[in-house]
Amino acid sequence: MPIANINALQRLGAKAGADILRSLAKSMCSYASDDKGLVDFGVEVVIKLCERLLELGALGLHFYTLNRLGASSQLCRNLGFLER
Repeated sequence: MPIANINALQRLGAKAGADILRSLAKSMCSYASDDKGLVDFGVEVVIKLCERLLELGALGLHFYTLNRLGASSQLCRNLGFLER
């Protein structure tokens, strides 16, 4: 899931019973008033996670877009799944 909204990520984490890493939460808070900066930061974080999953042998990836096509498209382009 692309990181595009701090509150939405926290709500989803709480519903799933998952904790957000403190370092990630701290970094996200620095973008509290910078929506574009948060999306750019989130894309980089998720790209690193996806690359690691693929390196470890994941056969594919599934993205929950939550109507955030821009961030999801950017992820796919940066991972080489879509043409730039």
